[in-house]
Amino acid sequence: MAVIKTSVRKIVELVFRSGSIDFSSFSFFRMAEGAQGHRLVQSSRSHYRSEVYVQRIFNKGEHSLEITGRIDGIIETKKHEIIEEIKTTHQDIQNIEPAIQHEAQMKLYAAIYALDNDLEEMNCVLTYFNIDTEETREFYYNLSLVELNSFVDEVLTAFLSFYIRIEKSRRDFDETVESLEFPFDPLREGQKQLMDSVSDVIFNGRNLISQAPTGIGKTMSVLYPAIRSLGTVTQGIFFLTAKTPGRNSAINAVKILQARGLRLKALVINAKEKICTNKEVDCESDKCPFADGHFDRVNDAIVEILEYDVIDYAELRDISYRHMVCPFELSLELTQWVRLVICDYNYVFDPVVRLRRIFDDPSIKLAVLVDEAHNLVNRSRDMYSCQLTKKSLLADRKKIKGISREIYNSLGSLNSRFLDLRKLVEKREVECLSMEKPPEDFINSVSRCSVTIENWLGENRKHPGRKEISEIYFTLNRFLKIADIYTVDHVFTVEKEGRDIQAKLFCMDASSFLNHAIDSLESAVFFSATLNPFSFYSDMLGVSDARQLALDSPFPEENFLLMIADRISTKYSDRDDSVHEVAGMIFEFINSKEGNFLIFFPSFAYMKDILHVFPVESGREILVQQSNMDEKSRNLFLERFKTSRNTAGFAVMGGIFSEGIDLVGDNLAGAVIVGVGLPRMDFESQLLKNHFEERYSNGFKYAYQYPGFTRVLQAAGRVIRSMNDRGAVLLIGKRFNQPSYRSLFPKWWSNWKSVRTVFRVRELLSEFWAEDEKGYKIISENISHPV
Repeated sequence: MAVIKTSVRKIVELVFRSGSIDFSSFSFFRMAEGAQGHRLVQSSRSHYRSEVYVQRIFNKGEHSLEITGRIDGIIETKKHEIIEEIKTTHQDIQNIEPAIQHEAQMKLYAAIYALDNDLEEMNCVLTYFNIDTEETREFYYNLSLVELNSFVDEVLTAFLSFYIRIEKSRRDFDETVESLEFPFDPLREGQKQLMDSVSDVIFNGRNLISQAPTGIGKTMSVLYPAIRSLGTVTQGIFFLTAKTPGRNSAINAVKILQARGLRLKALVINAKEKICTNKEVDCESDKCPFADGHFDRVNDAIVEILEYDVIDYAELRDISYRHMVCPFELSLELTQWVRLVICDYNYVFDPVVRLRRIFDDPSIKLAVLVDEAHNLVNRSRDMYSCQLTKKSLLADRKKIKGISREIYNSLGSLNSRFLDLRKLVEKREVECLSMEKPPEDFINSVSRCSVTIENWLGENRKHPGRKEISEIYFTLNRFLKIADIYTVDHVFTVEKEGRDIQAKLFCMDASSFLNHAIDSLESAVFFSATLNPFSFYSDMLGVSDARQLALDSPFPEENFLLMIADRISTKYSDRDDSVHEVAGMIFEFINSKEGNFLIFFPSFAYMKDILHVFPVESGREILVQQSNMDEKSRNLFLERFKTSRNTAGFAVMGGIFSEGIDLVGDNLAGAVIVGVGLPRMDFESQLLKNHFEERYSNGFKYAYQYPGFTRVLQAAGRVIRSMNDRGAVLLIGKRFNQPSYRSLFPKWWSNWKSVRTVFRVRELLSEFWAEDEKGYKIISENISHPV
């Protein structure tokens, strides 16, 4: 008989949930306060044991359940022991009544403890603690073992009625994964090495950081061994990707394995705004019929949607309409019941968005696969940073006027703190300044605003202005969340722009936070085509002790031409003198043959300067990336590369066209990369440089050179996307030929050619493209992997 492992909390959440989605208490922002409230109650008790771990197996018909949990506390008196369940709240303590879920949790703990200690009855107390006033209200119970056993029987019957209906998907997976074979034969060069490394670290509870070139089949090579670990060393896999192509690649890999017999349930989490079925994104039950009564219907929706093998946007919306439940909340609920989740980085690493129901449960063994892991460095920095501006505050205050005098005044007080910051900046005669810690009066003012708004929200559940006020509350509380976890890797910055002031909790290095999140996992695998040097990325990703793996390119060297215009300086101070020469090099390159080309620049300003002098008689369709392109404009830009053979696209490095796009074969003939991609040398970049110099003795490289060169590698990586692609890349800039940059070149760049005139560019390209007519080296189509 297989043992079902679960927890008291999970059983209670599943069996006793009912009603509507309700964000009125906003308790998910107050987890730290809740833990502190527990500690205050526990520390006030005498003769007390806190956080008592319990575990017991219950047999129910054909099933055996291993139930675990932690009792908040056991009060020891002369006559008996009292089980205590503590709940924190912001509600008026005198008007509070016991919630059925809280009573159920207390009774399950009491039953387990009574059975384990041969007790015929249990005394219990359900304690509510008001975080704001530190008042308590206690509800006492005396329960016989007969009553407790009867209650447990009813609860487990209800739990199993749901569990049994979805258990089939898990059995199907177990039956098919053992015989699952890798879907491609023969393997590409380096593919087995990558799979063996992923398998080794997962089965041994370690982490891996791997640089694997495009075209090696990274996604399948990472997913396949991870899936083979399910049910043995792991219970779930999270495949993290920041961009649509990465998500689609993972979905395609899963479907290929499913077509070969694997019965695996995979879930794709989409953004709430994209998947919402309501007319507008408003999660109040009186505004959204899908939020109203959601928990009354969600269990049936879960059972039905698990009939699908891949659960994505269309499936979630279809089932949500059918059962009238929120599709986004349904997708979050499903993370507990599927084996594979494909989602953005923030669901694992963001301190506010993180899926705590999964990742904070130590009994769940998870492996995380991080696609395009180089992006996580900046993304994680943003996750642990937050800013408020005086301009936005005043706009919010204007909305509040006439709705709530208390909130209006509270925001006015916070505005005064912004004025104090502006005076400080002006006194020092600077535009920006930084402090080791944020001013206490500023944080206190933000906190008072938050509490004032929270109280108003609790008393005004039907107010028409509730949504806008809730958004202000969320913004303030994210700021407070970051302030609560503020460390030496943060700095408080104040920036003045005209009359506006920005106050920012700026995270310079998120590696300690990433490390903490990774420590809760069974294993983490970071992979990308650009993770060089390993020392930088292992430091920045918080995995300095991870196993490292660098793989060679599987592409024939003769299919790729790399040229470096190493006589031209692209330094900011020299750009005015070299714009015509740079434009001439680009013109010669893109007119070397019929085909599509991409030209990348370090900034929009530099791109504009080149376009200003670029020859109009190029004879090509010129597309230019705009700084504010939406998804539709982006797709139209890319579509021209698939329908045209005479297009040149001008774009910026690190932008939407320099990574995460696939222009295979004739869709892209080559790329020009102007400059070494250094980030803008602004106030924050200088703070990073100083911080990294102090921390790693590598300030310039960590803040500028390494991130910049990653942009170069990503842009160059657009050219060769499959085993049979053929293309050329021109790097323009003296610095590319400096030893500090050449040391960062991947192995497959070793045959680069120096070009100092347009005539040399023309000569090399003429020879290279002439090989097309002769028939360049082709790799067997039999090993052309789709992922």
